[in-house]
Amino acid sequence: MPEVQGIMSRVFQSGVMNFGKVFSGFAEQEFLPSSNAGMLSLVGDLGRPSNATILSKYGKGAGEEVIHLLESLAEEAKSEDDIEFAIPLNVKLVFAKTDEEGNSITLSKAEAGMEGLANAIVIEKPVDRNKTHPYRTAGLVQEINRRMADRFDAEHIGRHLNPLGSSTRRTKVNGFDVRAVATKLGWRNSNNGHHYLHENPETRYYSEVAVDDFIEKVFSDVEYLERARKSYRGSDNAST
Repeated sequence: MPEVQGIMSRVFQSGVMNFGKVFSGFAEQEFLPSSNAGMLSLVGDLGRPSNATILSKYGKGAGEEVIHLLESLAEEAKSEDDIEFAIPLNVKLVFAKTDEEGNSITLSKAEAGMEGLANAIVIEKPVDRNKTHPYRTAGLVQEINRRMADRFDAEHIGRHLNPLGSSTRRTKVNGFDVRAVATKLGWRNSNNGHHYLHENPETRYYSEVAVDDFIEKVFSDVEYLERARKSYRGSDNAST
């Protein structure tokens, strides 16, 4: 049944690698040369067809048995979550120094066998900064203020934005506030999930996560923002 090849190819591949592991332990020599990764060459659609397609092809009785088989195998692979049972979907069966675009990737050495693949490091392909970090500082300030106004009333915002005992009644953050919190949290020290520095020309960008985490931090403690401001005023980069 070609419909089961998606899940069964994952089980079969684990079987090949398990056999190689046991063979090496028993025979005290490699099952395959280290230059051979021992990957199955399976050609076909690895996706699962819809239930309607299966029922149409096999009829109700046989079709329901195929559907049950597919569902039970997929559920078992998920519950086991073990590379020795079925190759997980998030493991790419490739061994290469670079991908098609020249980005460095290293999953595992072929000679590392099952243990190497199980402990492989997944290096994510770089993504577009415009999608991951869409806000410049001014845009970040604007978005933070918009979301604060949506979530809290002016009195609650004022308590967290103004120092205790102060007569000011600010209900919006500004660029200094954003830089102070970003510095206190270490976002600006590197390119990360919150912050990205474009070097030429030097421009800082921030992510959606930065918006949410800024608000969470500021509203977790009425004195948090003022402490961040004081710390930032005494730093060397308070003007950037």
